Amino acid sequence: MIRLESLQKEDFKKIVEWNESHSAEFLLQWAGPVYEYPLTEEQLERYFDNYVIKEKDTLFVYKIINVETSEIVGTIELNEKDRTNKIGRIGRFLIGEESYRGKGTGKEALKEAIRIGFEKLKLNKITLGVFDFNISAIRCYESVGFVIEEYKENYRKIGNDYWNLYEMGITKERWEANLTLSNKEMKILNAIGGYIMQQDDIKVIKYDPVYAEDTVRMWRESKERALGKKDIHPFEDHVFFLNHVLNKENEIYIAVDGNKVAGIVAFNESEVNQLYIHIDYQGRGLGKKLLELAKANSIGRLTLYTFEVNKKAQRFYEKNGFKIIGRGYENEENLDDIKYEWVQISRNK
Repeated sequence: MIRLESLQKEDFKKIVEWNESHSAEFLLQWAGPVYEYPLTEEQLERYFDNYVIKEKDTLFVYKIINVETSEIVGTIELNEKDRTNKIGRIGRFLIGEESYRGKGTGKEALKEAIRIGFEKLKLNKITLGVFDFNISAIRCYESVGFVIEEYKENYRKIGNDYWNLYEMGITKERWEANLTLSNKEMKILNAIGGYIMQQDDIKVIKYDPVYAEDTVRMWRESKERALGKKDIHPFEDHVFFLNHVLNKENEIYIAVDGNKVAGIVAFNESEVNQLYIHIDYQGRGLGKKLLELAKANSIGRLTLYTFEVNKKAQRFYEKNGFKIIGRGYENEENLDDIKYEWVQISRNK
């Protein structure tokens, strides 16, 4: 069990110690660009004096304390960024004591910060940003009700590389609903409400069988266009496969534009099983958005197959970081396949 207390200047030494054996990239991940590497107590004190004290009514910096041992194990910040619309933001969040990582401490601290935001500060929404390679953090945020709202490509330049960022958010309404939900129910709610695209008013939602026929029709038209031949399966068999087979080991999401199905992606933590975009929506970034959703929910590694005849798909996957690792065929069409793999570049050092 943890509790949050206001960070004090005497706590700065501990924060510096947590960062001593880590890289500049590590500092940037949890603290953003506000500090320079290597982190010093003087930098923390300047930030404290220039921002925390002056903005004491809207900026709250906490130390995370283990209740049983009274040990400081991390830090988290809650900032009321938009007082008019009552929107807060979580930032500079770190479980510094490595022995507490992966044990639910971060989740507890996050839940408490959210509670303070909604109950004490009367916020209507809380947001945060997370780099797309930080899979464990994304899963932690999703587990307490945050959902992905926006993907920002090339958000931060690091040396010769660029890091991409997810914007995530949770509303007070969703938080209140989650308080009474089981873990399974929360996961479903997050998925259904989660991934909202900003362009074209297209929403990506958890697949519902009510969309079955429209989804299969879109899927078949896209596939037939790519292969230059009719699908070998009866329409009814395709619907059955979607509703009763594909969902056994995969999460399925569809993109909808009003009542029109614009795309589908089916994936698990290690594989993209299906990805098809309506022929009228291709070339508009929708495929990339769906692929990023699969990446965000992966273990940091994904494989997939595409037909060798589908040159357009090959260019798409290679542009998005996939590399060829095999050839042959494992499909009912008896067409040559290419096996691709994507591996997340690790930057936690």
